[in-house]
Amino acid sequence: MVLQGTVAAAPIEPEFEVSAAWVRESNIVLEDVDFATNFGDQALNTELSAGVSGDFSSGWSYSGNYSFSNTNYQDTELLDMRTHMLMASGGYDFDLLSVGAEAFIAKASLDGSDYLTISQQAITLSSMVRPNLYLHGNAGILRRDFADLDERSTSGPVLNLRVYYLLDGLDHHLLFYGATRNGKANDEQYNEQVNLLSVKWEKRLRAWGYPLRVTAKTGYETRKYANWLPARDDKLWELESTARAFFGKSYFAEVLLGYLQNTSNQADYDFNQNRFELRLGYSL
Repeated sequence: MVLQGTVAAAPIEPEFEVSAAWVRESNIVLEDVDFATNFGDQALNTELSAGVSGDFSSGWSYSGNYSFSNTNYQDTELLDMRTHMLMASGGYDFDLLSVGAEAFIAKASLDGSDYLTISQQAITLSSMVRPNLYLHGNAGILRRDFADLDERSTSGPVLNLRVYYLLDGLDHHLLFYGATRNGKANDEQYNEQVNLLSVKWEKRLRAWGYPLRVTAKTGYETRKYANWLPARDDKLWELESTARAFFGKSYFAEVLLGYLQNTSNQADYDFNQNRFELRLGYSL
């Protein structure tokens, strides 16, 4: 990740990462359709991402990325998920303010069948307002199209804001994130208002002679379904911590611990989930 205005970017900067992880979940959850299985399983997850970014002359910049994720469960094959995602962005840097546009599309399948397509187009604004404070916001339209649950498909405005507070550049920083979206569904029962706040701490250091990257994150999300009878109100808490050790120039090992808790005024939608990942990978 390069914050505009912090470093001189190369004309072309490629990125590549591939990894595989053993995953253990105490409760398999499909949050998009409010489905918790209430039983756990282990899985093999493989991920790949490749991208390029750079600057044109006279302040123009661009980036593009493709990512792939595949999760195969040991006992619950019907929930095996595969995801493809494409992202692209471009903009112009006016020194104090950068203006641009970005778009993405993600397609997910369950057990080999189409499940969900998410797409967004947005206008972006970003600024290095102080040497240690970077802001990036966007406003756009988000669509969520379910292949077999068309009544739950939604479209509506979305706002996002990221605030980077740099304690020692990107080697040690805090990321504050806020988002809100209002989705109008094909069936008004599934109209939703979603608000999200999170804080993530990240630090790069050395231990026992190896470079490490450690993170800790907490998040809080509310989802309101005003047209349910009775109206439904969910609150989701998230805790996550990771530690990644780098070996040589490109190889890494990573451990992730995560916890989710959803509480609803309708008890059928309450759930808890513990998650553990052990990942090995290669990155450029």
